[in-house]
This record gives sequence, structure tokens and C-alpha cells, in this order.
Amino acid sequence: MGIRVGDYSFEGPFKFLNIVRDVPGLFAVHYYRDGKYFLLDIGEEETLRSALEQHARRDEWDRFARGVLTFAVLYTGEHTAEERRAAVAELREHYQPVCGR
Repeated sequence: MGIRVGDYSFEGPFKFLNIVRDVPGLFAVHYYRDGKYFLLDIGEEETLRSALEQHARRDEWDRFARGVLTFAVLYTGEHTAEERRAAVAELREHYQPVCGR
């Protein structure tokens, strides 16, 4: 399974982070309700699983979720941190997610 966010194909969405690898990439946090996924946040991390497990906005995600919290990831080992940040800026500008403003 996969989920599209803009022009990017993310793996997931996953309910559990143990499936997520601890490598560089982008993440998209959604909540799932009534057969639909609703985007809450987009970001990038050097170590996805570790960062998501203890993310500073975790409480914010829980507060805004109106269904089951899920995580989608795009592994970007071949890209630099600067390239990841540029992709996140593009996606955040387009989608204006409620978390991380």
C-alpha cells in the first residue's frame, strides 16, 4: 500500500512505528476516519523511527486527530538534508497542515 502526498509516493500509512526504518526521509502524519486519510503534519528527519517515536509535536498530533493516527514515510537516503527540507517546504506550502505551524 502507499499514499500520495503531492507528487511523492509515501510508504504506508502505518499505525505502528516499529515498521518504519530508522533512516533519513520525509514523514506525513494523517488520521484515518470514515475511509479517508486527513493530513495533520509533514516533516523530515535523519532517523525517521526514532524521531517519530519522540517527536516534539506528538501531543499536537494526538490533539488534532479525529480518528486513528497513522504515519507514512518516504525514505530518501540518496538525498541530502537540504533536499529533504526543500521538499517539506514545498509540501507544507501546498497543503498547509494544521500541525507544526
